[in-house]
Amino acid sequence: VLAARVRGYNTDINCFSSWSERIFTLGPSHFYDPEYFCDYPPLYMLMLWVVAALRRLLGIATGTSAYLVLLKLLPILADLAGAVLVWRVARRKLSESGAALLCLMMAFNPAAIANSAAWGQIDAVLALFIALCALYAADGRTIPALVCFSAALLVKPQALLVGPVGLTAILCGIFCAQGEARKRRIRDALI
Repeated sequence: VLAARVRGYNTDINCFSSWSERIFTLGPSHFYDPEYFCDYPPLYMLMLWVVAALRRLLGIATGTSAYLVLLKLLPILADLAGAVLVWRVARRKLSESGAALLCLMMAFNPAAIANSAAWGQIDAVLALFIALCALYAADGRTIPALVCFSAALLVKPQALLVGPVGLTAILCGIFCAQGEARKRRIRDALI
């Protein structure tokens, strides 16, 4: 309801709408052009291509409330996926009801709802990839962590802000490991 009633940050909503239609019309290989403003990396543009495809498939007109919901759907889904991720991780240490409570707190976090559903910002998509990256790294799974970090970087360049932390974690993992585990972590880091 909030996503349909609150337009959101006008500049970004206009950009996302314009980029979505442009990438659908021109295709990914012709989207970026020196004469056309777009300051986002390609992965989110590909996600917006899906938004435009769904809009056309469902016959939703631009400028409508339904279109606004569709445009904000990616970050809303990322917020919900983040809540499920919190639940899955919390189940390892907490009771089922404790994990469910954390999941609900995440899903109904007023700041997240305001940011994604009302304001139309895509920070939740970035945050989801960064959270997955951190979880994989904590489990010593360097390659999936780096894939998630790369995806985060291809969504928003702000992912670079956590790059030094990730690099430090990888190096600590290498230096703290011994024997075959160290060799595997070095190999994974070099890939």
